[in-house]
Amino acid sequence: MTEPLRPLAQLLLDSVRDAGGPTSAREFDDRLTAMSVEEVAAAGSLHRITPAVARHVEQMDGVPEEWRDKLGRFRKAQLLRHLRTRADLGLVQSALDSAGIAWVAVKGPISSDLNWPRPDLREYYDLDVVIDRHRLSDVLRVLEAAGCAYVDRNWPLLRKTMRAEIAMRAPEGTPLDLHWDIAVPMRLRRAFRIDVAAMLARRCTATLGDGHQSSVLDPVDAVFHLAFHAAHSGVSRLMWPADVWFAGRQLSREGWARLRAQALAFRAELPVALVLARMVDLFGKPARFDDQLLKPANGCWGQLVRHRDRIVPQPGLPGDPHLGGTLYSSARRSLAASLLDATISRWRLHWLERPSHPRETESDVLGRNVPDAAARLSYVKLVESGAKP
Repeated sequence: MTEPLRPLAQLLLDSVRDAGGPTSAREFDDRLTAMSVEEVAAAGSLHRITPAVARHVEQMDGVPEEWRDKLGRFRKAQLLRHLRTRADLGLVQSALDSAGIAWVAVKGPISSDLNWPRPDLREYYDLDVVIDRHRLSDVLRVLEAAGCAYVDRNWPLLRKTMRAEIAMRAPEGTPLDLHWDIAVPMRLRRAFRIDVAAMLARRCTATLGDGHQSSVLDPVDAVFHLAFHAAHSGVSRLMWPADVWFAGRQLSREGWARLRAQALAFRAELPVALVLARMVDLFGKPARFDDQLLKPANGCWGQLVRHRDRIVPQPGLPGDPHLGGTLYSSARRSLAASLLDATISRWRLHWLERPSHPRETESDVLGRNVPDAAARLSYVKLVESGAKP
């Protein structure tokens, strides 16, 4: 029998569920009064849903007044970030559209505006844009001219790793993650065959909350991208399966069927199935959901994941051990490939990133100013050539 959730974990889960439509879980659990508002905010921030928690407690009787005031500040802060990001999105869009470059905005402001019921419920801090890799040199040129600055400046490392992401900062200060593939590390592009060009060809225009129109993935591609990103982030934040749940509520029966075919074609049926299974466990099935999507999660690796989720409380709270989701991020088509990736990931965690052996993070190293013109040119040319992986 499943153990009842801890009061704070239940509050987090109810906050997301309530955002999707009124639930019966509106009574304040008196056991929560023993917790400080700082503990509640820390748990919400861990899952990037503190604004949703703030909205949820506003509608409950018996909540300490201090909670309403302090948690409410997170909603205001997120709304301000959202407005700033929208301004930067407009600047980036103008630069890319003027150059005739195919692009889409994903995750953050798009999920908040188009999928979640309100834009001030989901925390995010950056703007993610996927561009046509064959136009990378033009993209960098027009974004520089528009006032974007580089955060990643270590061109020899970018050339060595061939990361499909360049970190920049947009003119109004929003961190801008520029992607030429949604599988950022080279090892993911070797394991999966994601057709980003086809996804860009299917892009559509959506109207955001302020009437601003933005280039976005079509609904099926958006759900795939959210599920793929959630899997390779370990599904450790409640926000990630919630993103998939809210976006999936907009799919037709045909859309779910297309998602199943697409995940199979991209060799990503197992990670997508695992994320969808976690989503269903937490929030239930969206309307018109295709149960066939869950079948890949019934195999050996899926059973291992479900066993782990039964013994590790979900959603996790600050201080819990094993918050990482290596079993999700290592899911591959075969059991042997999944085991190999999980072993490598654990080796990296325990030997390369041990606290007793402090190392610079990858972001720190990428941020070093190494203005190697030859390395930059080589990186850009390789990306534009479509070299695999």
